[in-house]
Amino acid sequence: MISFVNNNKTASIDSVLEESTQLRELVQVKQAKTSSLVDGARVYAYHNNGLVIPGNLPTQGTKGTVTAVNTMSGRKTAMDGYVFVKWDGTNKITQAPLTNVRLASKRVSSLEGFFVVAGTNLEGELVHKSTKDLWSVKVGDDGKYDIERMFDDNGEPLKV
Repeated sequence: MISFVNNNKTASIDSVLEESTQLRELVQVKQAKTSSLVDGARVYAYHNNGLVIPGNLPTQGTKGTVTAVNTMSGRKTAMDGYVFVKWDGTNKITQAPLTNVRLASKRVSSLEGFFVVAGTNLEGELVHKSTKDLWSVKVGDDGKYDIERMFDDNGEPLKV
């Protein structure tokens, strides 16, 4: 016979879920108080499936632009846990909870130490710095990037 300490068979899992829910709410409150979103940043609407969606949020994935507005304390992009967003396809600026807005794109890294400008004429041709190989990256006539290998497998220059 199996006997439970508590008559409620889900008591132990309920306590675990309650603790994680409280922790998640603390993190959301902290995120809502601090905003690193700048004027002009592209964002998208994010809905958690277990959430009641605020009425002023567009559908999941809709993109928008963070906008600075004039407030009594100066120009701000966020205030009281809300960010000011002009959603694509609308003509008005609305407030969206910071917990329901995510950056649409972010800068991953800088290419400054990765590429150098090649040649004396500085025509915008970049050369990849690597210990084993060199590649040339330049904008082609069609506006796309052309990548050329500068050396063959034996280490000899392909172009002289």
